[in-house]
Amino acid sequence: MEEYQSFWWVNDDQLRETIEHDYTEAQKCSANRIDKATMVLCGSVIEGLLFDATREYWTSNEDVYLAEAAGRAFEHKVISKDIKDACLLIKDWRNLIHPRAQTRLEISSESLRQKAKVAKAAMEAVVLVVEDSSDFVFFDGEVRVRHDKLSRESDEWISIDKDIPHEGNPTMKVEGKGRDKPNAVWIWSNRPIRRKRFFKAFVSPSGEDPPDELMFQFHQSSPKEGSDDEWYRVYWGRNTLFNRKNSAKYSRFRMGDIPKTREWTKLSVDFKRDGVLDLDRGIDGIAITLGRNPEAKSRAIRLGKSLFSSTR
Repeated sequence: MEEYQSFWWVNDDQLRETIEHDYTEAQKCSANRIDKATMVLCGSVIEGLLFDATREYWTSNEDVYLAEAAGRAFEHKVISKDIKDACLLIKDWRNLIHPRAQTRLEISSESLRQKAKVAKAAMEAVVLVVEDSSDFVFFDGEVRVRHDKLSRESDEWISIDKDIPHEGNPTMKVEGKGRDKPNAVWIWSNRPIRRKRFFKAFVSPSGEDPPDELMFQFHQSSPKEGSDDEWYRVYWGRNTLFNRKNSAKYSRFRMGDIPKTREWTKLSVDFKRDGVLDLDRGIDGIAITLGRNPEAKSRAIRLGKSLFSSTR
């Protein structure tokens, strides 16, 4: 039976389809002792997965090959040294596709078979490691979303606070000033965050100027031109934001009370529970919105480690 593996965490559709195709072909070649092809295809799968896992660390004009991808993945603790060393061996073994290289190095057929087995084992190890580390970090000491744009207010409302850390890392302070409107910090991703069922965030409302309402808004562009985009809104605290009639078409769910001030509270959002978002289409925008206490001139929270994840 043909073995199929879905690399659901790879956001790039074309790259994901290529990796899935090469993985399937590698399984066929291995089962039929087509050893050179097995090594080439395993190397291709590894290269694609490691590039995707380290995509944020590459510039657009850099060439990415297996050795470079393995080195970058090891540098950022995606893979272990043993896996990195195996990847470098596979990079050299792929040259055995040339007949003269095999005869010059006196590589026997049995030796090719053993190398193909090692390549396949390394590929499976990379699959497991990368899948386990496939959480999409939104913030952990720095904004990790590769964004096209921020709302014009973000420079004023967002700051990195090193004085009140979370798990040893700086936190994101979101602060709104003025009484005329609620503040919303918009962050747009240049590629949709797909196949992540949960959003988890550690938050701590300010003790001096806590908000009356904390809302996360998740945006999903419509696949059809002229159709309405989708919004998934979840909030804690009083129902003060976007409760007008023209907002009725947008999903909106109360999750609980405002978290306690001066404490770190873990908040979790399950996108699939209410069947609102298409997880394959993905989320391409997120807003952090704070409702104002009528007696206060400002409101603020701090955001610690926050990520999109496939597991609760």
